[in-house]
Amino acid sequence: KQALFHTLGAVTKKECLLASNTSSLSITALGAASGVEERVCGLHFFNPAEKMPLVEVVRGKQTDERSILLAAAVATHVGKYPIVVEDVPGFLVNRILTPYLSEAGTLLSQGVSMGVIDRIALDFGMPMGPIRLLDEVGLDVAAKVAVVIEHGYGARMQGPNYAEQLVAASRLGRKNGRG
Repeated sequence: KQALFHTLGAVTKKECLLASNTSSLSITALGAASGVEERVCGLHFFNPAEKMPLVEVVRGKQTDERSILLAAAVATHVGKYPIVVEDVPGFLVNRILTPYLSEAGTLLSQGVSMGVIDRIALDFGMPMGPIRLLDEVGLDVAAKVAVVIEHGYGARMQGPNYAEQLVAASRLGRKNGRG
């Protein structure tokens, strides 16, 4: 993605916003690779995108205010609610989501079935259960985000490494029909 942003930085007009839909890549690093870091931000949509109204507008260390305002306007134009967040590991939502998903893994390790875990989350009011969410997002993505979060915040964000184990067994979730 850094190579792509380097190319985009060289071929786009100075008015062009460069945005990445990422849950864990550093927007600051993408900006640096682009050579036009003031125009680079994150637009992190959530799964399922057609149902989830929130979008994180991620400000890199060098992202200018114009780019943030433009990104927020784009998100609003497509019917989403933007929140501006800083470029830190997991941004905002994944920092909150990680303990929730880790607890689902702990419940699995204690013998609670996936169906029960998801049903309890739905009964509580979540749009989908944590197991289904992991399947939709992709276990490969979840495993990578977990590493970024743990690296950024230490052992307090460490959970069972089920996603990593499933990826090693080529079980990526919905994307390859093996969750």
